[in-house]
Amino acid sequence: MKTEDVFPRKWLSGDDLPHDVGVTIERVVLEELRNPKTHKPERKPVAYFVGKKRGLILNVTNWKTLARLYGDESDRWRGRRVLLGPEEVEVRGERVRAVRVKGAALDPLPSEARDSLRVASPEAPALPAPASNDA
Repeated sequence: MKTEDVFPRKWLSGDDLPHDVGVTIERVVLEELRNPKTHKPERKPVAYFVGKKRGLILNVTNWKTLARLYGDESDRWRGRRVLLGPEEVEVRGERVRAVRVKGAALDPLPSEARDSLRVASPEAPALPAPASNDA
């Protein structure tokens, strides 16, 4: 038996990604999760990806990266391609492999997958021009 068979996990972790991988966002939803510090329920955003079993609980860092790439409205992220990868981070004094949204995935979304999502265009919206320091 493998660990995953005995103790299946619902959420994506850095240990699941041996290298960077391009994925397509299927949906982002709020789910009720238990806070590991307080053991109380909290609502957290979770991203699900086309053809993947596990969702990614979006922390502030990953949310901000997605918002910078595709705008602040998560409903508009559906069908967008992103690059996920592992990164060593410190959590509660311990080094762990976390998942980071590293940017937009460069590989194109196959047309049949795009059609199944009913996405008008897989292109990212234009990002605003950087603010000028000449003010």
